Amino acid sequence: MAAAREALEETGVLVEPVQYLGERVHPLTRRRMAYVACKFVSGEAHVVDADEIAQVAWAAPDEWSDLVPYGFAPMVQDYLASVEAC
Repeated sequence: MAAAREALEETGVLVEPVQYLGERVHPLTRRRMAYVACKFVSGEAHVVDADEIAQVAWAAPDEWSDLVPYGFAPMVQDYLASVEAC
């Protein structure tokens, strides 16, 4: 799946896609974005492609709003809420 390839190419992290969450046009970049929930498999997270991403970070849920001040896409918020409840 493209999400796993993109994660590896951009962050050096190998992931396994778990669930397709949906698509939307990103409100800031106007790029079409596909959202896929993934499970970490291996790797050391770092910025591999600075043209695609500015920063990589592992973060606790209470830190997300500081890192993504404009919020997650609604389908991502819904998924995160469902897995936090487990």
